[in-house]
Amino acid sequence: MDEVAVEYVIMPRKIGENSAEAATKAVETEEELKDSSTVLEGAADAVGDAVEASAEAVSGLPAAIRDGASDARRAAAEVLPAIGAMAQKGVYNGFYFGTYGVVFGTLVVSRFVPGNNTVGQGIRDGAVAARQAFETHEHAAHSKPADGL
Repeated sequence: MDEVAVEYVIMPRKIGENSAEAATKAVETEEELKDSSTVLEGAADAVGDAVEASAEAVSGLPAAIRDGASDARRAAAEVLPAIGAMAQKGVYNGFYFGTYGVVFGTLVVSRFVPGNNTVGQGIRDGAVAARQAFETHEHAAHSKPADGL
């Protein structure tokens, strides 16, 4: 730092400036260099602080990941049973109301169709035939031998 100031003082004499101006410029240059070094030291401190803060943050990262995973497992354990119960209730309600609609609709229609004519006899005979076919098919499915035995 002093070499720069000295060189600056010597150089103006070669050019022909008077020594008072050269001394003033040398002092100004020395002050600028001191200010620059102060700024550089402050920047170095700031960078050092940032590096330390980053190191602290990174060192806490594995613990934060473990804690987050633990919290996620706990939340999933609380939510999954509720989701299963909602799904079961949804399936139950779907079949309940579907069956209710079919049976109720059939009963309403059967009230309007007289049973003593050709339409009523056809409905009765069709229902009996469907029931017999279903029971025959169900019985055949249960009495089949297992393949490969």
